[in-house]
Amino acid sequence: MANYINVNRRFYKSSNPQEEIPAQIYADWFEDSNTIGWDELLKYSRIIILAEAGAGKSREMKEQSTKLNQSGQFSFFIPTEALAEDLIVDILHPYE
Repeated sequence: MANYINVNRRFYKSSNPQEEIPAQIYADWFEDSNTIGWDELLKYSRIIILAEAGAGKSREMKEQSTKLNQSGQFSFFIPTEALAEDLIVDILHPYE
C-alpha cells in the first residue's frame, strides 16, 4: 500500500440530505469558509462522508482511526461493504 499523504482535507457540513453543494464552495474551498477539518469533525459522535468512488474515503478513515488509537483514544474502522457479509462482533477483534 502506498504511503499516506496528509492533505488536510476539508469537509462541507450539511444538515439537509437533499442539499446540493453550492457552486461557490468550490471557489472558496481552500479559504476554510463553510468547511470544517478533522478537529471539528471529530467532535461529532457519528458522521457520514460522501464522495465519488476512489476519492480516498476508506484510506482516510483508516488513517484517522490509526492516528486516534496512537494518541490513546478509542477508534475503529469498518468498511461499509464488510457489514453486508458479517456481523460487527465478527469483524472487530479485541486488541487489534
